[in-house]
Amino acid sequence: MATLLEIIFLGTGTSGGVPNVSCLTDPAQSCHVCLSAVTDQSRKNMRKNTSLIVRFRAPDDQPGARPRNILIDCGKTFYESAIQLFPRYGIRELDAVILTHGHADACYGLDDLRQWTLNGAIQNRIDIYLASETMNTVQTTFPFLVDAINATGGGDVATFKYHIFEDNAPFSIYGLDFMPLPVHHGIYFTTSKPYYCYGFNFAGVSYISDTNRIPQDTKTRMQGKTDIFIIDCLRGKMTRKERNQTVTMAAC
Repeated sequence: MATLLEIIFLGTGTSGGVPNVSCLTDPAQSCHVCLSAVTDQSRKNMRKNTSLIVRFRAPDDQPGARPRNILIDCGKTFYESAIQLFPRYGIRELDAVILTHGHADACYGLDDLRQWTLNGAIQNRIDIYLASETMNTVQTTFPFLVDAINATGGGDVATFKYHIFEDNAPFSIYGLDFMPLPVHHGIYFTTSKPYYCYGFNFAGVSYISDTNRIPQDTKTRMQGKTDIFIIDCLRGKMTRKERNQTVTMAAC
C-alpha cells in the first residue's frame, strides 16, 4: 500500500486568480483583498489557479528513495507556481499529472511541461490521467501535445502518454489508488445538461476543487473513506461540523 506523505497547494484561487486587474485599476480602490495582494505584507492573498501536489511513497520504493509526486491540474498559472514552490519543496520529477476537467484553469499550463521532457532534461515523458471529455478538449486545444505530427516547428513539444480513466472505477498510480468523484461544474448552455468536473478520493482524502453541486452517488463514494475533505468554497455556507472537517480553499 502506498504511503501518503504530504499535500502541497500550488494554488487556491479562481480561474482569473487573485488579485483581479479590474480591482487594481478601479479608481475607487475598494477591494482590500486584491490591493493587499500586491503588498509585501499580504502576498499570501495572491492566489493562483487551483492545483495540488500529492507526495507519497510507492509500496516498492527503496528506503531513501525520493518521494513520488503527482500533480493535480496544470492551469494557466502553473509555471509561476512551479518556479516559486518546486525548489522550496525539492520537487523535480512528476510521476503523473491528473486533470480534473478541461477548463483553462485546469489544463492550459500543459505546454509549460515541455521543460521537463526537453531532451530528457528531467524525464523522458509524463503520464497524464484524464476523462475522455477532457481528452477531447486537450486534443482540440493542444493538438501538438497529443500527436507531434501536428507541431509546426520552432521548438520541441512535451512528451506525454495519456491514460483515460472511467468515472466509476478507481485507477492506480504507483500503488496509490484514485477514485474519481464526478461533480457538477456548471452547465452546457446549448443543452442545459451538467458539465462534470472530477474530484478524487485517495488515501483517506477527498479532494473536490471546482463544483457547484455534489451528486448523491458521489457523496456515497466518499462515505467511510474520507478523513480529510478538501473542497472549493467560493460561495456558500457550512455547518460548524463541516468547517471542522474541511480544508477550505478561499478566493476573492
